[in-house]
Amino acid sequence: MKFISLDISMSTGYAIFEGSSLKEYGKIVEKDTTLSADDCHYPYNFLLMARTLSSRIMRILKEKEIEFIIIEETNKGRDRYAQKKLEFLHCCRSLDLLSYGFPVERIYYISTSTWRKAIDLKLKPEHRELNNQIRSIRRDKRKEVVAEITKKYEPEFHRLSEGLTKKRDISKVSKQINRECQKEAGKIMSRFRVKINGRAVSEVNVKNLSVNYVNEKYDLNLKIGDNDIADAICLADSYMKIEGYHSGNS
Repeated sequence: MKFISLDISMSTGYAIFEGSSLKEYGKIVEKDTTLSADDCHYPYNFLLMARTLSSRIMRILKEKEIEFIIIEETNKGRDRYAQKKLEFLHCCRSLDLLSYGFPVERIYYISTSTWRKAIDLKLKPEHRELNNQIRSIRRDKRKEVVAEITKKYEPEFHRLSEGLTKKRDISKVSKQINRECQKEAGKIMSRFRVKINGRAVSEVNVKNLSVNYVNEKYDLNLKIGDNDIADAICLADSYMKIEGYHSGNS
């Protein structure tokens, strides 16, 4: 059986399997399909984007003669507009599948927490310990950077606050200087790389884990920016574990 797993988003990752063998993978990126407000007014520009992206997904399904589909459930997001885009996309994809006549019993939905649990994709104690160590180093470094910048800005503070007598006015100058200090500190910290035992390290998160997982299992060379593809492959892997699927099952 040939099936596809979809991590649907504005950067949709997909993976195509035949039996239990990974045959193809890739992603469809939002920047290729998003229409500007000049093309159509909100929210219909979102709808047109979703229809365009969904049509590209359907093209792959038809060209590859997909028999079964695995889709990750949506998760509640903080950005209402990103959430709206995502829900529009899922809606358009569902309508397109119905119009195409794809059997609904051959569409399998799985939540993020379920597929991660199925393949044991979670932060281990050593990961959390490393993350805490990195955050501690970054906190100490930021304090050091802010202290140095604040000292540098002291003459500017005295110049701007000279002659001021009201606490409100002095506080206003202080906040202005503090904003400048924090802005400069942010730029410095964005370039700062934590090193432990002479080796540059970064925090471990679920995106790292999914990329590492598929690279090791399928001998791939995906980067962290390919986490949408990695997640799609993980979706298929979890389905096979949950359903006891193996090559030859239909």
